[in-house]
Amino acid sequence: MKKLVIFSLKGPSLETAIGGAEVYIHEFAKSLEKIGYDVHILSGMDKGEHFPNHEKLSDHIEVTRVKVPLKFLPFAVFTMHAYYLKHLKKDQPLVIESQQVFPYLTSIYKNQIGTIIYHLTGGDFIRKQGIIMGSIGFILEKLALPIFYKSKNIITISDHTKNAIIANGLKEDKITIIPPIVETNSDYSLNTQKRENIVSYVGRFTGVNGNKKIDHVVQAFPEVLKNVPDAKLIIGGYIRNKSELIEIIHNSGVEDAVEFIGIVSDNDKEKLLRKSKVFASPSYQEGFGITYIEANSYGTPVVAYEIPGLDTVPDTAGYMVEKDDIKALSASMIELLTDDEAWQKMSDGAVANAKRFSKSAIEDRIKVYMNEVNQDA
Repeated sequence: MKKLVIFSLKGPSLETAIGGAEVYIHEFAKSLEKIGYDVHILSGMDKGEHFPNHEKLSDHIEVTRVKVPLKFLPFAVFTMHAYYLKHLKKDQPLVIESQQVFPYLTSIYKNQIGTIIYHLTGGDFIRKQGIIMGSIGFILEKLALPIFYKSKNIITISDHTKNAIIANGLKEDKITIIPPIVETNSDYSLNTQKRENIVSYVGRFTGVNGNKKIDHVVQAFPEVLKNVPDAKLIIGGYIRNKSELIEIIHNSGVEDAVEFIGIVSDNDKEKLLRKSKVFASPSYQEGFGITYIEANSYGTPVVAYEIPGLDTVPDTAGYMVEKDDIKALSASMIELLTDDEAWQKMSDGAVANAKRFSKSAIEDRIKVYMNEVNQDA
């Protein structure tokens, strides 16, 4: 089989469900395996995560998690390059970069055939990382991308991100859109079960300065409880700064209505989405929003923030409200929890939305892309 290496700051695992970018790259790797590639994913491991250093995901997909210098995840890029040069480059594999947050400069390798860009961070670097580290990330994105990747093939996941990449100086004719393969529910008849007044969230929380704003859902929840006293907020996923979130929960007076379930398996996530009436995941930034489609596939409407240009969730499948509008978050959740007719209409729309993303169609796009870049190589 042909060999291919993927550089990905965070890699997929069979042990638990993890973030959207890791899900994307795992499904991408599975599609590559189908068409005859042996895939080796190089990644790091973030603080608080405990995955195997080496893991076989299938017969022809493996993940190696390299050491993270100073326990600062971005520094894993140096170790990934070192591991590649020492152990893998001799086999002359093709290289794909799964770019999360900043460029890894795999463009220096002549056998690099593609860079996956989920979204550009822009000015949010400084808000998230502080003035020093944020400035470094901002400069890398603004300068390194147009300089080192201008003639390289780029893969992205939506028109929204494609337009941002073009605005950053890259060539439109080098950009290919391949949406995520979302492992969605296919037995839609199971969506008819009676739901509890559960608002769920599955994802990351890295702190109040992060993009994932489950803290805003917590702030909106006192108003929800005034109208729906038995409402519950169930939070699943990796929580890095839990003390910050717990303080917000305490200050909001909603301790009795909030439950943390930690990192969840795919099976547990399915059970949660099936019994939830609402999936609330406001975010300042999304390249695509895989979890939105996962929730929709179980007939669960989404409540989130509107991100200009992102069309993952139409108004028939959820409420996308203005950023930082806590009152609108509350109102949207209350309507879906109390108005059965409105909820059913939105639930039907959610299922229809999820059906837009066909696994076979996206696998065909990957096959076409690989044929084209191999001809150009």
